[in-house]
Amino acid sequence: MEKEELISSSEEVMTFEEILSNLMLSDELVITVAADDVEKVKRGLKNLKSKNNKQARDAGLLPDNATLEFSISPSTEEDFIDLRIFYTRKGTISVKRMIVPSGEF
Repeated sequence: MEKEELISSSEEVMTFEEILSNLMLSDELVITVAADDVEKVKRGLKNLKSKNNKQARDAGLLPDNATLEFSISPSTEEDFIDLRIFYTRKGTISVKRMIVPSGEF
């Protein structure tokens, strides 16, 4: 998978909606945040996803069945953490290749 850096050395303020939208498009993000903000980010994204699912159910739509998974690693910048966020769909697996036999031997 090709990596694309969307925000570089300068900091940008993002909403949880913006982060979740980017995550839904790419299935995985790595964001660098202040170490003190890691739990706030995790809680905010989980709460937003829950709110979106409730709104979908209230509107008679199927809720998003994906889960959010988090992995923390030290950042190269002092007092910051690299937070890797995975958007994984329940009941799915990654398939690298699928072959459908022709039926002829």
